[in-house]
Amino acid sequence: MKHIVTAIAAAVIASWVGISSASAQEYATAKTRVRMVRAYCTTGPCAPSINFESGSGLLNRMIQPKPFSKRKIGRMRLLGVQSTPLPSSLTGVLSARFVWDTVDPDGDCPDLGDDVVQTLATASMFCLHQTDRASCGGDLLVPMGLIDPRCTDVRLNVLDLKFEVYEFNMANVETSRIARDGVAILDQGIDCSSGGAGCP
Repeated sequence: MKHIVTAIAAAVIASWVGISSASAQEYATAKTRVRMVRAYCTTGPCAPSINFESGSGLLNRMIQPKPFSKRKIGRMRLLGVQSTPLPSSLTGVLSARFVWDTVDPDGDCPDLGDDVVQTLATASMFCLHQTDRASCGGDLLVPMGLIDPRCTDVRLNVLDLKFEVYEFNMANVETSRIARDGVAILDQGIDCSSGGAGCP
């Protein structure tokens, strides 16, 4: 899944920077959804007091380049959130590796040749309470000023996208990380009626 999202990310950013509208059409992206799983640290769940049943991160299809100004590029959500007390909101983060080209036609881009991991978009995920559980979701917005205007004529590849959900206002604090993109593989119960291994 990581390789699929990475390929999509590279195409997404190509539609945003330094490419004419006609060229950008060649790099159109598909709408992409990833599943969220519980985030684990070295000693177990990073935020052990909060659990959830399911979740997803959505990256919208993008074609034409548009200005970076609180632009909505997707959505994140967690369903069946359980904790005491239930949260009123959570924080979603979409981060990525930004790799800048080394060629700048007018030579004024301060990010030329850089290779950095940074936040691409964030989401304020408001929670709706349902008895003992909550459903939380919000739009992923690109922050203003993400791309320096002097660099819009330089090619940029965005790789290794990572969707994460944290406790409210605790973005990038490891012990507050609740969820991240991934695949949960369920365990398979032993069928002792057919003499399965491990049966008495």
